[in-house]
Amino acid sequence: VEALEGIVRRRAFDEVLPECSTQLGSRLRSVLSDMSALLRDHSIKMIGLVEALAGANRLYSEKIEELSSMRKVSDALSSTLDIGETSRVATEVLVEETGAERCYLFLVDERTGMPVLRAMKKGRESAVTFFSEDAPEIDPTLQDLVVQAVKTCQPTLSTSGEAGELGQIVCFPL
Repeated sequence: VEALEGIVRRRAFDEVLPECSTQLGSRLRSVLSDMSALLRDHSIKMIGLVEALAGANRLYSEKIEELSSMRKVSDALSSTLDIGETSRVATEVLVEETGAERCYLFLVDERTGMPVLRAMKKGRESAVTFFSEDAPEIDPTLQDLVVQAVKTCQPTLSTSGEAGELGQIVCFPL
């Protein structure tokens, strides 16, 4: 009897096994497909997070550089009360930090409200020239951009066509 029961169980098992195997395979494929979709979604989200983090890191680095430049200017300005020395140091720091080939420092005349050239540096190797009075005439395009920056309290940028021989010009009112 036991032998007969064993045979019946084996036959029943052999008959059920293919169906169970098919169902198990189908369920396993479904689970693997779901996991693959989840991994794909999470991978896309991770890529987005990595890109966002890289962007935030770039902004952070730019802000650190900006603060470093501001600190240099602040240190330079607080190191002396002499307007000539302050103008020279500020011009040097601006050229150093921006990589500009030339730098013109204008101060606003309190009586007229107009910008007056006080220091300039032409070329990276040249010395800064300070003008206490009688500054040289400057290109009218440069003068116009400076006046615009002072009046609007906003940076102004020339196009290469506007600036002619001067090249591209950026004016920052401080």
